[in-house]
Amino acid sequence: MSQLGGVSEYRCLLVADAAVQWSKATAALELANGMFRIATLLTTDEPIQSWRRGANALWLKAAQFAKEQNEPFLWLEPDAVPLKRGWLVGIDKMKGSGFFGHVYDTNNPEFPPQVMSGIGVYPPEAIDVIKPYIDAAHNQSWDVSAAPAMLPHTTPTRLIQHFWGQPDLAPTFVQTRTPDCPANAFTIADNIWPEALIFHRTKDGSLIRLLRRTLNLSAPGNFVVVLPFCNLDAHLLIKNLQWMEVLGMARTHDCLISYDRTTIPESVQKVGELAARVFNGIHRTSYSVPHGTRFPQTAAWHHAAWHMQKADRNWLWMEPDAVPLKANWLDVLQTIYDHSSLPFCGPVVEGASHLNGTAIYPANTPDLLPRTMSHTNNAWDVEAKDEMGRSVKDIGHIFFCAWGIKDGKLNPLEGESPSFPPGTPLLNQIPKTAVVFHRCKDFSLQERLMS
Repeated sequence: MSQLGGVSEYRCLLVADAAVQWSKATAALELANGMFRIATLLTTDEPIQSWRRGANALWLKAAQFAKEQNEPFLWLEPDAVPLKRGWLVGIDKMKGSGFFGHVYDTNNPEFPPQVMSGIGVYPPEAIDVIKPYIDAAHNQSWDVSAAPAMLPHTTPTRLIQHFWGQPDLAPTFVQTRTPDCPANAFTIADNIWPEALIFHRTKDGSLIRLLRRTLNLSAPGNFVVVLPFCNLDAHLLIKNLQWMEVLGMARTHDCLISYDRTTIPESVQKVGELAARVFNGIHRTSYSVPHGTRFPQTAAWHHAAWHMQKADRNWLWMEPDAVPLKANWLDVLQTIYDHSSLPFCGPVVEGASHLNGTAIYPANTPDLLPRTMSHTNNAWDVEAKDEMGRSVKDIGHIFFCAWGIKDGKLNPLEGESPSFPPGTPLLNQIPKTAVVFHRCKDFSLQERLMS
């Protein structure tokens, strides 16, 4: 909502079950106060476990408040997603004086033939109409039990779209349906009405991620720097974090330290301590590498991609052999990504034409790269080439990549891992515009930069 804007003239009421942790409720209130003209927080008198009875209790709390204020209200549950800029203004202009929502056929003999979805606009006196039906049918949600009373006073609209899906299988959204998609996977183009301003219901964040891409909106905040490591390269990451501290970089980004579960605990602790001195916030995750995996680095990347999708954050995959060259390296990369209309951003390997794995990825990477996410018998960056297509912004002059040294020169595809001993001219082959170099596995580049 904050990114879509257009709500600053409206009042917001947050209604929480009494069991909701108070710190979470007040955090939501703080966010709402930053978006709306004013926000108010109410709670139920006691926790309620049953979802139907709980939903009824929350609705009654809001409806009583609306009656006291003599104001109509839009009931918007957490799984109802605004779809466009100006969504709230559009609904406000069209709402009329009675009930306003999506009227649909239930096709269920246990329900009324038609129901207005609970996600809708209610008149100030709605509680007087609906409460008797809630009292008489505690185990039915108010929109079902009170349908006979509501429908004669309801204006149907296609500005609000309700689609329940299957029991325990809420709709999820993908960019393109493929034979591998689950039965509950849908696309925006084929399944959401063009005129709709709110869609209900989706519970996994997939619709919001696709809308951000469609509307050219980034995931909120800066990307997260993912720091993957294992026993083989923990020492290199430790040295690299020490180098970041020497650089004096601003603490503008969070990081995620991601390691396989066999990693020595002392190494994990040391990485965490150093990362806390360099980054704004530290998050942790660990994973198990499947037995017999030929490409454990792909398994590590898969785990990070799933983790960041759940967190709904864009992310930079920053391997231990990727070396920051300048103190403002994160600011430079963030600015480039913020102004890019493409989801993937990093160095395209010269001569191979795929994005080097050490790059910036969007939060919805698993949705964009479903085949890559299902293959573990190949390096993920090579596997993803065709799926990424033209969705890559090449910043090779900023994020410079060299695989090895061949014939005395940095080479993108061949040779021994680059090393930068005193006296070597290789340092001059890194573009002056570069803020990160990948790859150096012996810490010699950092030592040269410090000399």
